[in-house]
Amino acid sequence: MADPGATESMAAVGWSDFFIFGILSSVAQLISSFFGSKAAREENAALKKRYEETNEALKKLQEEQQRQDAEYLRRQKDTENALKESDQLLQKVKSDLEATQKERDQAQQAFDAAKKAAEEAAKPREILNMPPGELVQRANAALATWGLALDKTRINIAIAGPNGSGKSSLIKAIMHKHGIGWTDPTMPGVSHVAAGTHRPTKYDIPNSPLTLWDMPGANSEVFRAETYHDQLGLAAFHMQILVVRDRLELVHRNLLLMHQEKFPHARVIVVNARADELLKNMWDDEPHLEQSEVVKKIREEHKYEALHPKQDPHNPAAPLIPVTLRDADLFVLSTKLMAGVNKRAKEGLTEPLQEPEFLLELVKLGQYKP
Repeated sequence: MADPGATESMAAVGWSDFFIFGILSSVAQLISSFFGSKAAREENAALKKRYEETNEALKKLQEEQQRQDAEYLRRQKDTENALKESDQLLQKVKSDLEATQKERDQAQQAFDAAKKAAEEAAKPREILNMPPGELVQRANAALATWGLALDKTRINIAIAGPNGSGKSSLIKAIMHKHGIGWTDPTMPGVSHVAAGTHRPTKYDIPNSPLTLWDMPGANSEVFRAETYHDQLGLAAFHMQILVVRDRLELVHRNLLLMHQEKFPHARVIVVNARADELLKNMWDDEPHLEQSEVVKKIREEHKYEALHPKQDPHNPAAPLIPVTLRDADLFVLSTKLMAGVNKRAKEGLTEPLQEPEFLLELVKLGQYKP
C-alpha cells in the first residue's frame, strides 16, 4: 500500500513541473513571436526598399524614353530641314545653271558683235561717204520745208542729239578753237531750258570749208528718234556728230539705229561733250585711276551701251538691235575745258581729253573737197 504522504508529494511535484512547463512554453512563444515579428519587419523593409528601387528604375526608364522621343523628334525635324535645304539648293543650282547659260549666250552675242565690229574696223573707209542720190534728194526736200538749202561748196556737218546734251556748247568750243571770241555775235546761244534749239541753224567756221548745223533736240514731241532723220533731212549732210552727255540713252541708240538702217554707208561720230562731269563722278568712286584710264573706261562703257540696248518702255515690242561703235568714231571731250589749260588744271586734269584727236578729225574733214 502506497504511502499517502509520498503520493501527495509526487502530486505536488507533478503540478509544479506542469506549471513551469507552461511558463517556459509561454516564454518560448513570446521569444518566437518576438523574433518572428523582427524577421517580418526586416522582410517588409527589404520589400519596401526593392519597391523604391524598382520605382526609381522605372522613373529613370520613363525619363530615358522621353529623352529618346525628344531626340527622335529633333532628328526628324533636322531631317526635314535638311531635305528642305537640299531642295532649295537644287533649285538654286538649277537657277544658277540657267543664269550661266544665259550669260554664255549673252557673252557669245557680245563676242559675235565684237568680232563683227573688228571686221568692220579693219575695212578701209573714206573720211566721208555720201549716200545715194535718191536719198539725198528726199533729204534736201525735207530741208526745203524749213526754207533751208545746203551750200554744196561746203562740208555740212549736222550736230544732233537730245536737248541739253551740249550741242550748242560743242559748236561754240569748235568755233573758239578756230579763233572766234566767246562774246562774238556769230557764236550760238546756249539754251539752259528744256526746249533748246527749235530749227536747224548753221554756223560757218571761218577760214574753213566746214559748216556746223545745230539741230533741234531729238527727244521732244515734235522731233522723235524714229522720224528725226527724215524730218531734218540728215541724209543730205556729209556727216553727223551725235552728242552724248553722260550715257548713251535710248534716244541715242534709236538715232544710231535709224542711221544704221537708213544710210549705213555714211559716217556718224559720237561725242561725249561734257565728260568732265562724268570724270569727277568716276574719280569719286575710283580716285586711284589715271586720267587716261578714266577716258578709256568711258569709251568702253559707251560701246557696251550701244551693243547692249535696253528695252524701250514706250515700245516694249521693239526688237533689241545692237549697234557697233568704232573706236575711230567715238570721242570723249569737255566743251567747258576746251577753253584753255587753266580751266583744265583747275579741274585736276593733267592733259586734254580727246580734244586733239577730235580737232584733227575736223582738220581732215576740212581737207575734203565737196
